[in-house]
Amino acid sequence: RLSSIGAGSNIAEGDARNSQNDSIRFFQIALGSLAEFATQTEIAFEIGYFEKDIPKELQGKATVLENSLGALVKKRRATHSPKPKATTRALYYTAQR
Repeated sequence: RLSSIGAGSNIAEGDARNSQNDSIRFFQIALGSLAEFATQTEIAFEIGYFEKDIPKELQGKATVLENSLGALVKKRRATHSPKPKATTRALYYTAQR
């Protein structure tokens, strides 16, 4: 349960961040939480906590979320320009001389 809650919490926190880099970082943490969830679901099945079809159903839903979140990260990275602004760039080149 904790990893599934962590995924949702990190998505919400990432979306609320003011910087693109922070948002992406929290989305990546959420992806890790979803991977933990898939592993924990499999372990829970192996020790008899779940019936046969439940882990597959839950892991399928987690995969859909992972794919959507991965696409969001990719889109955010594409719209994020890592280049410094012109004034910052000018200061950088001036400092290098």
